Amino acid sequence: MKKLLQSLLTAFALFISTSLFAQDVFTGQVVDDGGAPIVGANVFAKGTQNGTKTNARGAFSLETKEATQFIVVTYVGMNTKIVPASSGDIGVITLTTKSRALSDVVVVGYGSTKKKDITSSVVSLKAKDFNQGSIVTTEQLIQGKTPGLRITTNSGEPGVGSKLRIRGGASLNGNNDPLIVIDGTPVSNAKMAGSANPLNLINPNDIESIDILKDGSATAIYGTRGTNGVILVTTKKGNRKSDKMNVSFSTNYGIQQLTNRRVDMLNAWEFRKLTGLLYDTSATKLLGNDTTNWMDQITRQARSSDNNISITGGLKGLPYRLSFGYLAQQGLLAGNGLDRYTGGINLSPSFFNNNLKFDINLKSSSVNSFFTDGGAIGAALNFDPTQGVRNGSDEAKYGGYKEWVSNGNLITIAPQNPVGLVKQISNRSNSKRMLGNMQVDYRLPIFNKALKATVNVAFDRANSFGTEKVPYTAAKYFVRGGKEQNYGETRMN
Repeated sequence: MKKLLQSLLTAFALFISTSLFAQDVFTGQVVDDGGAPIVGANVFAKGTQNGTKTNARGAFSLETKEATQFIVVTYVGMNTKIVPASSGDIGVITLTTKSRALSDVVVVGYGSTKKKDITSSVVSLKAKDFNQGSIVTTEQLIQGKTPGLRITTNSGEPGVGSKLRIRGGASLNGNNDPLIVIDGTPVSNAKMAGSANPLNLINPNDIESIDILKDGSATAIYGTRGTNGVILVTTKKGNRKSDKMNVSFSTNYGIQQLTNRRVDMLNAWEFRKLTGLLYDTSATKLLGNDTTNWMDQITRQARSSDNNISITGGLKGLPYRLSFGYLAQQGLLAGNGLDRYTGGINLSPSFFNNNLKFDINLKSSSVNSFFTDGGAIGAALNFDPTQGVRNGSDEAKYGGYKEWVSNGNLITIAPQNPVGLVKQISNRSNSKRMLGNMQVDYRLPIFNKALKATVNVAFDRANSFGTEKVPYTAAKYFVRGGKEQNYGETRMN
Protein backbone atom coordinates (compact mmCIF):
# COMPACT_ATOMS: atom_id res chain seq x y z
CA MET A 1 0.00 0.00 0.00
CA LYS A 2 2.87 2.35 0.82
CA LYS A 3 4.59 1.64 -2.51
CA LEU A 4 1.35 2.25 -4.39
CA LEU A 5 0.97 5.67 -2.74
CA GLN A 6 4.56 6.60 -3.63
CA SER A 7 3.94 5.59 -7.25
CA LEU A 8 0.82 7.76 -7.47
CA LEU A 9 2.63 10.78 -5.99
CA THR A 10 5.50 10.33 -8.45
CA ALA A 11 3.12 10.15 -11.44
CA PHE A 12 1.24 13.26 -10.24
CA ALA A 13 4.51 15.21 -9.87
CA LEU A 14 5.59 14.23 -13.37
CA PHE A 15 2.21 15.34 -14.74
CA ILE A 16 2.45 18.73 -13.00
CA SER A 17 6.04 19.35 -14.17
CA THR A 18 5.09 18.42 -17.71
CA SER A 19 2.18 20.91 -17.63
CA LEU A 20 4.37 23.67 -16.21
CA PHE A 21 7.15 23.34 -18.73
CA ALA A 22 4.99 22.64 -21.77
CA GLN A 23 5.37 25.27 -24.54
CA ASP A 24 3.17 26.14 -27.50
CA VAL A 25 4.82 27.55 -30.64
CA PHE A 26 2.74 29.50 -33.17
CA THR A 27 4.11 30.48 -36.57
CA GLY A 28 2.70 32.46 -39.47
CA GLN A 29 3.10 35.47 -41.77
CA VAL A 30 1.55 38.95 -41.67
CA VAL A 31 0.80 40.79 -44.93
CA ASP A 32 -1.20 43.88 -45.95
CA ASP A 33 -4.32 43.87 -48.11
CA GLY A 34 -2.08 44.02 -51.19
CA GLY A 35 -0.16 40.87 -50.21
CA ALA A 36 3.07 42.68 -49.25
CA PRO A 37 4.84 41.49 -46.06
CA ILE A 38 4.53 43.78 -43.04
CA VAL A 39 7.78 44.25 -41.15
CA GLY A 40 7.65 44.97 -37.41
CA ALA A 41 4.02 44.00 -36.77
CA ASN A 42 3.24 43.18 -33.13
CA VAL A 43 2.12 39.59 -32.47
CA PHE A 44 1.13 38.46 -28.98
CA ALA A 45 -0.99 35.88 -27.22
CA LYS A 46 -4.20 37.43 -25.93
CA GLY A 47 -4.34 37.61 -22.14
CA THR A 48 -0.57 37.03 -21.72
CA GLN A 49 2.66 39.01 -21.76
CA ASN A 50 4.18 36.86 -24.51
CA GLY A 51 4.77 38.69 -27.76
CA THR A 52 7.09 39.11 -30.73
CA LYS A 53 7.51 41.10 -33.98
CA THR A 54 7.50 40.03 -37.60
CA ASN A 55 10.80 39.86 -39.53
CA ALA A 56 11.71 41.22 -42.97
CA ARG A 57 9.51 38.58 -44.63
CA GLY A 58 6.59 39.32 -42.34
CA ALA A 59 7.04 35.96 -40.63
CA PHE A 60 6.83 35.36 -36.89
CA SER A 61 7.36 32.59 -34.35
CA LEU A 62 5.61 33.04 -31.02
CA GLU A 63 6.38 30.82 -28.04
CA THR A 64 3.99 30.85 -25.11
CA LYS A 65 4.13 28.91 -21.84
CA GLU A 66 0.53 29.72 -21.01
CA ALA A 67 -2.55 28.32 -22.62
CA THR A 68 -4.04 30.74 -25.12
CA GLN A 69 -6.97 30.66 -27.48
CA PHE A 70 -6.31 33.77 -29.62
CA ILE A 71 -3.39 35.50 -31.30
CA VAL A 72 -3.58 39.32 -31.66
CA VAL A 73 -1.76 41.15 -34.48
CA THR A 74 -1.41 44.96 -34.55
CA TYR A 75 0.38 47.51 -36.73
CA VAL A 76 0.30 51.31 -36.98
CA GLY A 77 -2.26 52.46 -39.55
CA MET A 78 -3.81 48.97 -39.82
CA ASN A 79 -6.88 47.41 -38.27
CA THR A 80 -6.16 45.00 -35.41
CA LYS A 81 -6.62 41.29 -36.31
CA ILE A 82 -7.50 38.54 -33.81
CA VAL A 83 -7.16 34.93 -35.02
CA PRO A 84 -7.84 31.60 -33.23
CA ALA A 85 -4.76 29.87 -31.85
CA SER A 86 -5.98 26.34 -32.67
CA SER A 87 -2.80 25.06 -34.31
CA GLY A 88 0.92 25.77 -34.39
CA ASP A 89 0.92 27.02 -38.00
CA ILE A 90 -1.59 29.85 -38.23
CA GLY A 91 -0.77 30.64 -41.84
CA VAL A 92 -1.10 34.05 -43.53
CA ILE A 93 -2.73 36.87 -41.57
CA THR A 94 -3.93 39.84 -43.65
CA LEU A 95 -4.23 43.30 -42.09
CA THR A 96 -6.42 45.94 -43.71
CA THR A 97 -5.75 49.70 -43.80
CA LYS A 98 -7.64 51.83 -41.31
CA SER A 99 -10.29 54.07 -42.83
CA ARG A 100 -10.91 57.18 -40.74
CA ALA A 101 -13.08 60.17 -41.44
CA LEU A 102 -11.01 63.28 -41.99
CA SER A 103 -13.56 65.63 -40.50
CA ASP A 104 -11.00 67.59 -38.51
CA VAL A 105 -8.43 68.70 -41.06
CA VAL A 106 -6.58 71.94 -41.69
CA VAL A 107 -5.67 73.23 -45.13
CA VAL A 108 -1.91 73.88 -45.44
CA GLY A 109 -1.44 75.06 -49.00
CA TYR A 110 -2.42 72.76 -51.84
CA GLY A 111 -3.29 69.90 -49.49
CA SER A 112 -4.54 69.24 -45.97
CA THR A 113 -3.35 67.54 -42.81
CA LYS A 114 -4.86 66.36 -39.54
CA LYS A 115 -5.21 69.11 -36.99
CA LYS A 116 -4.03 66.85 -34.15
CA ASP A 117 -0.71 66.30 -35.94
CA ILE A 118 0.16 70.00 -36.12
CA THR A 119 -1.51 71.49 -33.05
CA SER A 120 1.70 73.24 -31.95
CA SER A 121 2.11 75.10 -35.22
CA VAL A 122 -1.44 75.87 -36.36
CA VAL A 123 -4.31 77.83 -34.86
CA SER A 124 -7.60 77.14 -36.62
CA LEU A 125 -10.59 79.37 -35.92
CA LYS A 126 -14.11 78.81 -37.23
CA ALA A 127 -16.96 81.31 -37.37
CA LYS A 128 -18.19 80.26 -33.91
CA ASP A 129 -14.77 81.16 -32.44
CA PHE A 130 -14.64 84.72 -33.81
CA ASN A 131 -14.96 87.83 -31.65
CA GLN A 132 -18.46 89.27 -31.58
CA GLY A 133 -19.63 92.87 -31.72
CA SER A 134 -19.07 95.74 -34.12
CA ILE A 135 -16.36 94.21 -36.32
CA VAL A 136 -14.95 96.45 -39.05
CA THR A 137 -11.74 94.70 -40.14
CA THR A 138 -10.91 91.02 -40.47
CA GLU A 139 -8.12 91.00 -37.91
CA GLN A 140 -10.60 92.15 -35.25
CA LEU A 141 -12.29 88.75 -35.59
CA ILE A 142 -9.23 86.94 -34.23
CA GLN A 143 -7.61 89.55 -31.99
CA GLY A 144 -6.68 87.90 -28.69
CA LYS A 145 -7.70 84.45 -30.00
CA THR A 146 -4.43 83.28 -31.53
CA PRO A 147 -1.29 82.57 -29.47
CA GLY A 148 1.82 83.64 -31.33
CA LEU A 149 0.01 86.24 -33.47
CA ARG A 150 0.48 89.85 -32.38
CA ILE A 151 -2.00 92.39 -33.75
CA THR A 152 -1.05 96.03 -33.21
CA THR A 153 -3.34 98.92 -34.13
CA ASN A 154 -1.61 102.25 -34.52
CA SER A 155 -4.67 104.47 -34.04
CA GLY A 156 -8.41 104.42 -33.46
CA GLU A 157 -9.36 105.73 -36.89
CA PRO A 158 -12.27 103.96 -38.58
CA GLY A 159 -11.16 100.94 -40.61
CA VAL A 160 -7.51 101.46 -39.78
CA GLY A 161 -5.46 98.38 -40.57
CA SER A 162 -3.31 96.60 -38.02
CA LYS A 163 0.27 95.44 -38.06
CA LEU A 164 0.42 91.63 -38.01
CA ARG A 165 3.39 89.71 -36.62
CA ILE A 166 3.61 85.93 -36.18
CA ARG A 167 6.12 84.99 -33.47
CA GLY A 168 7.84 88.36 -33.78
CA GLY A 169 9.90 89.69 -36.67
CA ALA A 170 12.39 87.60 -38.64
CA SER A 171 14.25 90.51 -40.23
CA LEU A 172 15.66 93.82 -39.02
CA ASN A 173 15.36 95.64 -42.34
CA GLY A 174 13.13 93.42 -44.48
CA ASN A 175 9.38 92.96 -44.61
CA ASN A 176 8.03 91.04 -41.60
CA ASP A 177 4.41 90.85 -42.74
CA PRO A 178 2.94 87.31 -42.90
CA LEU A 179 1.75 85.93 -46.20
CA ILE A 180 -2.02 86.18 -46.59
CA VAL A 181 -3.76 83.48 -48.63
CA ILE A 182 -7.43 83.99 -49.52
CA ASP A 183 -9.29 80.91 -50.81
CA GLY A 184 -6.02 79.29 -51.85
CA THR A 185 -4.62 82.39 -53.56
CA PRO A 186 -1.58 84.19 -52.08
CA VAL A 187 -2.17 87.93 -52.29
CA SER A 188 0.32 90.77 -52.46
CA ASN A 189 1.33 92.64 -49.31
CA ALA A 190 2.20 95.78 -51.28
CA LYS A 191 1.24 98.89 -49.34
CA MET A 192 -1.64 100.95 -50.70
CA ALA A 193 -2.79 104.40 -49.63
CA GLY A 194 -5.73 104.02 -47.28
CA SER A 195 -5.13 100.31 -46.66
CA ALA A 196 -2.63 98.85 -44.20
CA ASN A 197 -2.96 95.19 -45.29
CA PRO A 198 -5.07 93.04 -47.66
CA LEU A 199 -7.33 91.89 -44.81
CA ASN A 200 -8.62 95.46 -44.51
CA LEU A 201 -10.45 95.13 -47.83
CA ILE A 202 -12.39 91.93 -47.03
CA ASN A 203 -15.85 91.96 -45.53
CA PRO A 204 -15.57 90.09 -42.18
CA ASN A 205 -19.11 88.75 -42.68
CA ASP A 206 -17.94 86.70 -45.69
CA ILE A 207 -15.29 84.74 -43.76
CA GLU A 208 -15.87 81.10 -42.85
CA SER A 209 -12.58 80.26 -41.11
CA ILE A 210 -9.05 81.53 -40.52
CA ASP A 211 -6.00 79.31 -40.06
CA ILE A 212 -2.67 80.62 -38.76
CA LEU A 213 0.42 78.64 -39.87
CA LYS A 214 3.35 79.49 -37.66
CA ASP A 215 6.29 77.16 -38.32
CA GLY A 216 8.58 76.28 -41.22
CA SER A 217 7.20 72.80 -41.91
CA ALA A 218 3.66 74.13 -42.38
CA THR A 219 4.70 77.08 -44.52
CA ALA A 220 7.42 75.43 -46.60
CA ILE A 221 5.09 75.01 -49.57
CA TYR A 222 5.01 78.79 -50.01
CA GLY A 223 8.79 79.16 -50.17
CA THR A 224 10.42 82.34 -48.92
CA ARG A 225 7.05 84.13 -48.93
CA GLY A 226 6.01 81.98 -45.96
CA THR A 227 9.05 82.88 -43.83
CA ASN A 228 7.00 85.19 -41.62
CA GLY A 229 4.10 82.75 -41.28
CA VAL A 230 0.92 82.35 -43.28
CA ILE A 231 -2.66 83.46 -42.64
CA LEU A 232 -5.19 81.33 -44.54
CA VAL A 233 -8.61 82.91 -45.04
CA THR A 234 -11.48 80.75 -46.28
CA THR A 235 -14.66 82.51 -47.31
CA LYS A 236 -18.19 81.13 -47.18
CA LYS A 237 -19.45 78.91 -49.99
CA GLY A 238 -22.80 77.86 -51.39
CA ASN A 239 -24.73 74.94 -49.93
CA ARG A 240 -24.04 71.70 -51.86
CA LYS A 241 -26.78 69.81 -50.03
CA SER A 242 -29.72 72.01 -50.99
CA ASP A 243 -31.04 73.79 -54.08
CA LYS A 244 -33.30 76.01 -51.99
CA MET A 245 -32.49 79.72 -52.15
CA ASN A 246 -31.88 81.43 -48.83
CA VAL A 247 -31.64 85.18 -48.34
CA SER A 248 -29.97 86.56 -45.22
CA PHE A 249 -29.84 90.21 -44.22
CA SER A 250 -28.20 91.79 -41.20
CA THR A 251 -27.79 95.36 -40.08
CA ASN A 252 -25.90 96.81 -37.16
CA TYR A 253 -26.14 100.39 -35.93
CA GLY A 254 -23.84 101.71 -33.25
CA ILE A 255 -22.87 104.89 -31.44
CA GLN A 256 -19.41 105.62 -30.03
CA GLN A 257 -18.34 108.36 -27.71
CA LEU A 258 -15.32 109.26 -25.61
CA THR A 259 -15.55 107.92 -22.09
CA ASN A 260 -13.88 111.08 -20.78
CA ARG A 261 -14.20 113.76 -23.43
CA ARG A 262 -12.49 116.58 -21.53
CA VAL A 263 -8.76 116.30 -21.09
CA ASP A 264 -7.64 117.64 -17.74
CA MET A 265 -6.47 121.08 -18.91
CA LEU A 266 -6.94 124.61 -17.58
CA ASN A 267 -10.32 126.11 -18.39
CA ALA A 268 -10.71 129.74 -19.47
CA TRP A 269 -11.08 131.13 -15.92
CA GLU A 270 -8.07 129.16 -14.59
CA PHE A 271 -6.00 130.20 -17.61
CA ARG A 272 -6.77 133.91 -17.06
CA LYS A 273 -5.91 133.66 -13.35
CA LEU A 274 -2.60 131.88 -14.00
CA THR A 275 -1.64 134.37 -16.73
CA GLY A 276 -2.30 137.28 -14.38
CA LEU A 277 -0.07 135.74 -11.72
CA LEU A 278 2.83 134.95 -14.02
CA TYR A 279 2.83 137.85 -16.47
CA ASP A 280 2.18 141.57 -16.57
CA THR A 281 -0.82 143.34 -18.04
CA SER A 282 0.68 143.33 -21.56
CA ALA A 283 0.21 139.58 -21.65
CA THR A 284 -3.28 139.57 -20.18
CA LYS A 285 -4.41 142.04 -22.84
CA LEU A 286 -3.90 139.26 -25.42
CA LEU A 287 -6.47 137.06 -23.71
CA GLY A 288 -9.96 136.78 -25.15
CA ASN A 289 -13.38 136.96 -23.59
CA ASP A 290 -14.67 133.54 -24.66
CA THR A 291 -14.76 130.18 -22.92
CA THR A 292 -13.87 127.43 -25.35
CA ASN A 293 -13.29 123.74 -24.72
CA TRP A 294 -11.26 122.91 -27.81
CA MET A 295 -11.53 119.13 -27.37
CA ASP A 296 -15.32 119.43 -27.42
CA GLN A 297 -15.04 121.44 -30.62
CA ILE A 298 -13.12 118.80 -32.60
CA THR A 299 -14.65 115.55 -31.25
CA ARG A 300 -18.13 114.16 -31.73
CA GLN A 301 -20.47 111.28 -31.02
CA ALA A 302 -19.62 108.85 -33.82
CA ARG A 303 -22.23 106.72 -35.57
CA SER A 304 -21.72 103.56 -37.58
CA SER A 305 -23.94 101.40 -39.76
CA ASP A 306 -23.00 97.95 -41.10
CA ASN A 307 -25.38 96.31 -43.58
CA ASN A 308 -24.92 92.92 -45.23
CA ILE A 309 -27.03 90.72 -47.49
CA SER A 310 -26.21 87.25 -48.78
CA ILE A 311 -28.02 84.89 -51.15
CA THR A 312 -27.15 81.19 -51.10
CA GLY A 313 -28.61 78.16 -52.82
CA GLY A 314 -28.28 75.86 -55.80
CA LEU A 315 -29.36 76.11 -59.40
CA LYS A 316 -29.74 72.64 -60.98
CA GLY A 317 -26.89 71.26 -58.91
CA LEU A 318 -24.83 74.44 -59.06
CA PRO A 319 -24.17 75.76 -55.51
CA TYR A 320 -23.78 79.52 -55.38
CA ARG A 321 -23.37 82.36 -52.92
CA LEU A 322 -23.75 86.09 -53.57
CA SER A 323 -22.97 88.72 -50.96
CA PHE A 324 -23.07 92.50 -50.72
CA GLY A 325 -22.00 94.74 -47.87
CA TYR A 326 -21.98 98.43 -47.00
CA LEU A 327 -20.24 99.91 -43.98
CA ALA A 328 -20.41 103.58 -42.98
CA GLN A 329 -18.45 104.55 -39.89
CA GLN A 330 -17.69 107.93 -38.41
CA GLY A 331 -14.61 108.65 -36.34
CA LEU A 332 -14.60 110.30 -32.93
CA LEU A 333 -12.48 113.06 -34.41
CA ALA A 334 -14.64 115.31 -36.59
CA GLY A 335 -14.10 114.73 -40.30
CA ASN A 336 -12.79 111.18 -39.79
CA GLY A 337 -14.78 108.39 -41.43
CA LEU A 338 -14.99 105.36 -43.68
CA ASP A 339 -17.33 104.10 -46.39
CA ARG A 340 -16.75 100.53 -47.61
CA TYR A 341 -18.60 98.66 -50.35
CA THR A 342 -17.95 94.93 -50.82
CA GLY A 343 -19.28 92.23 -53.09
CA GLY A 344 -18.58 88.54 -53.58
CA ILE A 345 -19.57 85.64 -55.85
CA ASN A 346 -18.87 81.96 -55.28
CA LEU A 347 -19.78 79.06 -57.59
CA SER A 348 -18.98 75.45 -56.67
CA PRO A 349 -20.11 73.07 -59.46
CA SER A 350 -19.06 69.40 -59.55
CA PHE A 351 -19.26 66.69 -62.22
CA PHE A 352 -18.66 62.96 -62.75
CA ASN A 353 -19.84 61.80 -59.33
CA ASN A 354 -17.96 64.63 -57.61
CA ASN A 355 -14.64 63.52 -59.10
CA LEU A 356 -14.32 66.85 -60.92
CA LYS A 357 -14.91 69.93 -58.77
CA PHE A 358 -14.72 73.64 -59.53
CA ASP A 359 -14.42 76.43 -56.98
CA ILE A 360 -14.85 79.88 -58.54
CA ASN A 361 -14.47 83.00 -56.38
CA LEU A 362 -14.69 86.69 -57.19
CA LYS A 363 -14.43 89.43 -54.57
CA SER A 364 -14.32 93.19 -54.95
CA SER A 365 -14.18 96.11 -52.57
CA SER A 366 -14.13 99.89 -52.71
CA VAL A 367 -13.10 101.82 -49.62
CA ASN A 368 -13.41 105.59 -49.24
CA SER A 369 -11.43 106.86 -46.26
CA PHE A 370 -11.70 110.36 -44.81
CA PHE A 371 -8.83 111.53 -42.63
CA THR A 372 -8.47 114.39 -40.19
CA ASP A 373 -5.19 116.19 -39.50
CA GLY A 374 -3.86 114.49 -36.38
CA GLY A 375 -2.22 117.75 -35.34
CA ALA A 376 -5.65 119.04 -34.38
CA ILE A 377 -5.49 117.10 -31.10
CA GLY A 378 -2.17 118.66 -30.08
CA ALA A 379 -3.44 122.07 -31.13
CA ALA A 380 -6.56 121.61 -28.99
CA LEU A 381 -4.39 120.97 -25.93
CA ASN A 382 -2.26 124.06 -26.53
CA PHE A 383 -4.64 126.67 -27.92
CA ASP A 384 -5.81 129.55 -25.70
CA PRO A 385 -9.17 128.58 -24.08
CA THR A 386 -10.12 132.26 -23.77
CA GLN A 387 -10.28 132.67 -27.55
CA GLY A 388 -13.31 132.00 -29.71
CA VAL A 389 -13.39 129.61 -32.65
CA ARG A 390 -13.97 132.40 -35.16
CA ASN A 391 -12.80 135.96 -35.45
CA GLY A 392 -14.07 137.94 -38.41
CA SER A 393 -11.66 140.87 -38.23
CA ASP A 394 -7.92 140.59 -38.87
CA GLU A 395 -8.09 136.84 -39.43
CA ALA A 396 -10.67 136.93 -42.25
CA LYS A 397 -8.08 135.69 -44.73
CA TYR A 398 -7.73 132.51 -42.67
CA GLY A 399 -11.29 131.49 -43.35
CA GLY A 400 -12.64 133.46 -40.40
CA TYR A 401 -10.92 131.19 -37.86
CA LYS A 402 -8.98 132.71 -35.00
CA GLU A 403 -5.22 132.43 -35.63
CA TRP A 404 -2.18 134.02 -34.01
CA VAL A 405 -0.78 136.86 -36.12
CA SER A 406 1.89 139.53 -35.69
CA ASN A 407 1.93 142.64 -37.86
CA GLY A 408 -0.61 141.00 -40.15
CA ASN A 409 1.47 137.85 -40.67
CA LEU A 410 0.75 134.36 -39.35
CA ILE A 411 2.95 133.22 -36.46
CA THR A 412 3.88 129.81 -37.86
CA ILE A 413 5.38 128.50 -34.60
CA ALA A 414 2.15 129.18 -32.68
CA PRO A 415 -0.58 126.52 -32.41
CA GLN A 416 -3.05 126.63 -35.28
CA ASN A 417 -6.79 126.79 -34.72
CA PRO A 418 -7.89 123.16 -34.06
CA VAL A 419 -11.31 123.64 -35.65
CA GLY A 420 -9.67 125.18 -38.71
CA LEU A 421 -7.44 122.13 -39.06
CA VAL A 422 -10.49 119.86 -38.93
CA LYS A 423 -12.92 121.85 -41.05
CA GLN A 424 -10.77 123.43 -43.74
CA ILE A 425 -8.55 120.54 -44.84
CA SER A 426 -9.88 117.71 -47.02
CA ASN A 427 -7.83 114.51 -46.82
CA ARG A 428 -9.27 111.39 -48.41
CA SER A 429 -8.34 108.24 -50.28
CA ASN A 430 -10.07 105.62 -52.40
CA SER A 431 -8.83 102.03 -52.49
CA LYS A 432 -10.23 99.45 -54.89
CA ARG A 433 -9.33 95.79 -55.04
CA MET A 434 -10.57 92.80 -56.97
CA LEU A 435 -9.58 89.21 -56.23
CA GLY A 436 -10.56 86.24 -58.34
CA ASN A 437 -9.57 82.61 -58.66
CA MET A 438 -10.74 79.33 -60.16
CA GLN A 439 -9.57 76.10 -58.57
CA VAL A 440 -10.12 72.78 -60.33
CA ASP A 441 -9.76 69.45 -58.48
CA TYR A 442 -9.89 66.13 -60.29
CA ARG A 443 -9.67 62.78 -58.50
CA LEU A 444 -8.62 59.84 -60.64
CA PRO A 445 -11.10 56.97 -60.11
CA ILE A 446 -8.59 54.36 -61.30
CA PHE A 447 -6.48 55.13 -58.20
CA ASN A 448 -9.46 54.78 -55.87
CA LYS A 449 -9.53 58.61 -55.54
CA ALA A 450 -6.19 58.56 -53.71
CA LEU A 451 -4.57 60.71 -56.39
CA LYS A 452 -5.83 64.23 -57.05
CA ALA A 453 -4.77 66.86 -59.56
CA THR A 454 -5.29 70.52 -58.65
CA VAL A 455 -5.06 73.62 -60.82
CA ASN A 456 -5.52 77.12 -59.38
CA VAL A 457 -5.66 80.21 -61.59
CA ALA A 458 -6.01 83.60 -59.88
CA PHE A 459 -5.63 87.34 -60.28
CA ASP A 460 -5.23 90.22 -57.84
CA ARG A 461 -5.79 93.76 -59.08
CA ALA A 462 -5.78 96.84 -56.87
CA ASN A 463 -5.33 100.57 -57.12
CA SER A 464 -5.62 103.45 -54.71
CA PHE A 465 -5.53 107.22 -54.94
CA GLY A 466 -5.33 109.81 -52.21
CA THR A 467 -5.33 113.59 -52.04
CA GLU A 468 -5.01 116.24 -49.37
CA LYS A 469 -6.51 119.60 -50.32
CA VAL A 470 -5.55 122.66 -48.32
CA PRO A 471 -7.36 125.87 -49.42
CA TYR A 472 -5.43 129.10 -49.68
CA THR A 473 -7.51 130.53 -46.82
CA ALA A 474 -6.26 127.90 -44.36
CA ALA A 475 -3.44 128.68 -41.92
CA LYS A 476 -1.75 125.42 -42.88
CA TYR A 477 -1.52 126.70 -46.46
CA PHE A 478 0.74 129.53 -45.24
CA VAL A 479 2.71 127.23 -42.92
CA ARG A 480 3.57 125.12 -45.98
CA GLY A 481 4.59 128.16 -47.94
CA GLY A 482 1.50 128.18 -50.15
CA LYS A 483 1.64 124.56 -51.32
CA GLU A 484 -1.06 121.95 -51.78
CA GLN A 485 -0.29 118.25 -51.55
CA ASN A 486 -1.27 115.19 -53.56
CA TYR A 487 0.08 112.15 -51.76
CA GLY A 488 0.01 109.91 -54.76
CA GLU A 489 -1.45 106.96 -56.49
CA THR A 490 -0.64 103.29 -56.02
CA ARG A 491 -1.50 100.63 -58.58
CA MET A 492 -0.93 96.91 -58.31
CA ASN A 493 -1.69 94.20 -60.86
